[in-house]
Amino acid sequence: MKTPIKIGKITLPNNIIAAPIAGYSDVAFRRLCLEFGAGLVPTEMVSAKGLVYRNKGSYPLLQKSSNESPSCVQLFGSEKEFFAKAIDELKRLDYHFDIIDVNMGCPMPKITKNGEGSALMKDVLNACSIVETLKKYHDTVTCKIRIGWDENNINAVSFAKSLENAGADLVTVHGRTRKQLYSGKANWDVIGEVKTALTIPVFGNGDVLNFDEAQERMKAYGIDGVMIGRGAIGTIRVFCEKIADNVNFTVKDIILKHIKYLEEYFDEKYTINSMKKHLAYYLKGIENTRELRQKINKIETVNELKQEIKKGLL
Repeated sequence: MKTPIKIGKITLPNNIIAAPIAGYSDVAFRRLCLEFGAGLVPTEMVSAKGLVYRNKGSYPLLQKSSNESPSCVQLFGSEKEFFAKAIDELKRLDYHFDIIDVNMGCPMPKITKNGEGSALMKDVLNACSIVETLKKYHDTVTCKIRIGWDENNINAVSFAKSLENAGADLVTVHGRTRKQLYSGKANWDVIGEVKTALTIPVFGNGDVLNFDEAQERMKAYGIDGVMIGRGAIGTIRVFCEKIADNVNFTVKDIILKHIKYLEEYFDEKYTINSMKKHLAYYLKGIENTRELRQKINKIETVNELKQEIKKGLL
């Protein structure tokens, strides 16, 4: 069963939340996640340095829907000074977020080579200084980490404890090492060990594909909540406590609503490209959609896309 949970000075309506997924977690997708029961929907990760240097590519990532309350922005970087300045830049842009989440788990080489993402797990002093700096400017700060760098360096327990001592209000643990990237299985035993060691809330992440699995993980490992990432793409009802809660929504209804929301925030090119990515998941496992998939790849306008969805999904 979902339960409200207090994170620092913020209370989430429930403890099943969405993960920030680069290339997918835009404002339209987050709006859908909330409508279908997610307790929180962090933004895609935003570069602290990019904000400070006013990189225009960062701005679309900061868009919020009217139902994003509480709201959360995920920042990444490796220098505490830029995190402090990023807070000032958010204020200048008049973007208020209730929670600042620090990405300490991204495993991609283009991120870790700069000492960012999961590379921070090898630099606990710097990671803690980032949290301490943010806490001077913001009430509620959370962190997303992995279980370690590789199988020989699994340090999630000590690392998370240090983050708690630095002032973090919640730690979310993805149950893979940086070396695993997104392969293999998530190690939930380590996530459970982190929860045992900390007094602040601990959420688990990794390989949760439906609501029942989320409940099972919380019960088995004593964690406070679950973050669902890839399991939510194309299966937005994963956040519903009971599928019957949204039984009136067919896959076609959800897709058309997703397109509608994308049109509200983005131009046609972005809308089409984004939906093509999402549709690969929405249509997965649905019979007799081969022809529809082929047509979608050639579509160039949103109206064409909507018409093909209406005809191809009865």
